[in-house]
Amino acid sequence: MRARQLLPEAEVELEEAAAGGTEACGAEPSGPPPTHVHKGLLGVAVLFVALGLVELFASGVFELEAPVPPPIPPPSPAAPMGPRGVPLIIDTDMSFDVDDVGAICIAHALHDSGEANLLAVVHSTGYPEGIGAASVLNEWYGHQEVKLGAYKGEYGANSTGQWITGFYVPELVRRFPSRIKTSAEVPDAVEVYREVLASRDDHSVVIAVIGFATNMAALLRSPPDAGSSLTGAELVAKKVRQVVWQGGWYPPRHLNGHTTFNWDCGVCCGYTTVHGCAGDASYAVMHMPPNVEQVYTDLGDQVYHGGQGLRSCASTSNPCLQAYLLHPWGMNIRGRQSWDPLAVVAAVLGPHTIYSTKTGYGGVNSVDFNGANFWSAGNSTLQSFLSWQGTSPWYAERTQASNLLDRLLCARPTHAQPES
Repeated sequence: MRARQLLPEAEVELEEAAAGGTEACGAEPSGPPPTHVHKGLLGVAVLFVALGLVELFASGVFELEAPVPPPIPPPSPAAPMGPRGVPLIIDTDMSFDVDDVGAICIAHALHDSGEANLLAVVHSTGYPEGIGAASVLNEWYGHQEVKLGAYKGEYGANSTGQWITGFYVPELVRRFPSRIKTSAEVPDAVEVYREVLASRDDHSVVIAVIGFATNMAALLRSPPDAGSSLTGAELVAKKVRQVVWQGGWYPPRHLNGHTTFNWDCGVCCGYTTVHGCAGDASYAVMHMPPNVEQVYTDLGDQVYHGGQGLRSCASTSNPCLQAYLLHPWGMNIRGRQSWDPLAVVAAVLGPHTIYSTKTGYGGVNSVDFNGANFWSAGNSTLQSFLSWQGTSPWYAERTQASNLLDRLLCARPTHAQPES
């Protein structure tokens, strides 16, 4: 057993806990909560702040040293990216928090610059209008060719059967032009996954999972279909190069054994019914083909995007800005924390561009049925988690990452109409 000392940013963590916490449980908006959000959210937020304080004043973080197994052969080399950049699929739960919007807008900007080839966006809850908001962003950026798919199960409703809508999705779908309004107008997410993967070069596709694991688990369980004679697991093994997960907690800043929003199906933050989602994060992570690299990130709670920077460069005719204006956590001076945007940028441009590095390469991320994860050291896998480089003062690294996100958000769409 080895003790790890807490980083020198501990004092700032106290401030951040009060300001927003981690995506294990998002910040509580000012004023009364909307009727669709569980009334216990405030109490849970207080509990997580208390737990954070316990962690901060602990003398260290302890990790068990796992036996080191023999190394496995490296994966097949990735196919060339091609002229359109990194082939990318985004799997989002866009509704509850607004950083999904920032992540997808940034992906469109990277598509415009040729650094990404955004192939598809799929939505991971049953909320019908969630994919409609993704379609709004496709339309705004002029990327109607980006395929859309949606989870069509019952997960995403509260205990009374009402969909958890969030603050901005209904308004985006109502106010902005979009060819798609609801999930009834798009294929099932697994169908889109399989169609897109079957058409791509071997070992080429990168998937950024910034929402729940419902679609990824269903893809891995899927049988052959008319588009491919391969099972879902075989198709992923053949076509996917890397999966970047926004999910889990990792040393040295976060203790093993805690659940986080994306992997506990939102239990931490107001989702009271998890049928159709429970256990999916465990299945997806633990059943990923071993030749597919998995990169996990919990970075973002001290990196902000949007805020006054986005307001200064965009008008209210821009749906990216409008989502942040509609969200009570999105448009303060600094903006919103950046869990999902950092995951997408790392997936496309690499961790170094957000001043982070892959840590613990070869280790094992074990995820239990309830979504709690446990990281074990090793050298037998293609798994790692992101941590800050530490080559500059920690505040400088986070500020530089924040500036990069804002530059991408402010990039003018190349195919969109001028902003009014």
